[in-house]
Amino acid sequence: MMNTKSGLRLAILNKLEDGIDFLDMRTRRFLGAMALPPHPHELVLSPDDKTAYVSIYGDGVYGNNVHPGHEIVVVDLITMKSTGAIDTRPYFAPHGMAIHPDGSLFVTCDKSNATLVIDPLSRRIVEAIEMPSHGGHFLRMTGDGAKVYVSNKDTAFLSVIDTAARRVCGRVEVSEGSEGIALSPDGKKLYAMSHMGSPLPNKYHPTNLSFYVIDTATDTIIRQVALPDLPEIPIEIDHECRISCTPDEKYLLVSAFKWNAVEIVDAVTLTPLKTLVVEAEPMNFDFAPDYPDTAFVANHRAGRVSRIDLKSLNIAESFLSAPSPRTGRPESIAFYKVEE
Repeated sequence: MMNTKSGLRLAILNKLEDGIDFLDMRTRRFLGAMALPPHPHELVLSPDDKTAYVSIYGDGVYGNNVHPGHEIVVVDLITMKSTGAIDTRPYFAPHGMAIHPDGSLFVTCDKSNATLVIDPLSRRIVEAIEMPSHGGHFLRMTGDGAKVYVSNKDTAFLSVIDTAARRVCGRVEVSEGSEGIALSPDGKKLYAMSHMGSPLPNKYHPTNLSFYVIDTATDTIIRQVALPDLPEIPIEIDHECRISCTPDEKYLLVSAFKWNAVEIVDAVTLTPLKTLVVEAEPMNFDFAPDYPDTAFVANHRAGRVSRIDLKSLNIAESFLSAPSPRTGRPESIAFYKVEE
C-alpha cells in the first residue's frame, strides 16, 4: 500500500544549472539529479505521475534567444532518468506545454511562430499549428481538452486554438500583450497577466501591474484587475509575471518576479488581499495533495522554494532547490507520488 506522505516527491527544474533535482517531501532529502541541455524552462507531468516532459528553450531569453533549443526531454519520474528526447526541428524554442486527454502533447515554439501537436509514444510531430503572431510563449488547455490558450507578449491578443480542428479559431484582445496565464479549476475563467513591457504602440499604458479575467465560454474579457500595492517600474522592462489559481478556487496567486513578491487576490471578489514578500525572483507555482491550504513557489535567483500558508497568508517554510553547495536557480516545480 502506498504511504501518501513518504511517497510524495518534488521535481525541481533548475534552469540555469541545466538540470532537475528530485526531493523527498517527507524527509526533505534530495534523492537524485539529472542533467539537461541548456536551458530548460517548463515542466509538465503525465496524468499517471510516471513521466515528465521538459522543454529546452535555449541559452538565451525571450526576445534574445540566439541559440534556441529544439528538444523536449522525456523523464522517467520513478527512476529519475531521461528516456530520450523529442526533436522539435524545424521548429525552435519550445516553451509552454500541456497534455491533451487523448495523450498528445501541445507545445509552443515561440521562435517559429508555431504550436506543435506531438505524439509522445512515437515522439513525432503530428501537426504544426501556425500562429498569427510572434511571441506565443505560455499555453493552457481547458480540462476537457477542447481549447488551448496561448499568450503573446508582443501582440495585443491571446490566441485560441480549437484542438479538434488543430487550428487557431479566435483571439482575445488584450491591449498590453500577455505573459503568464492560468485557468480556474472549473475551466470557466482564464486569467492572463498583462505584459506591461510590450513594445506595442498602445494608447493606454497602465501604471500598475494588472491581470485580465476572461470568460472561456465567450472568450471575452470580464474585467482587468490592478495590483496597486506594487511600485511602478519602467514600462520597457519585461515584468515576467505568472499567475495561478488555487485548487479550491479561493485565491489567485501572482508571482511578481521583479518585485520579489507574491500577490494574493480573492478569486471571487477579485480584491487584492496581501503583498507577500518572498525570496528573490518568484516564478512558477504548484500545489501538493498532502499539503492542503498551501502553495509552493520557485524562487529563481534565491535558489529556493517557498511554502505559502494560505490560511495565515504567510510564508511557512523555505528550502533549497538543490543540494548545497549548488545554487539551484529554479523556474518550474511539480509534485508527484510514487509507490514505496
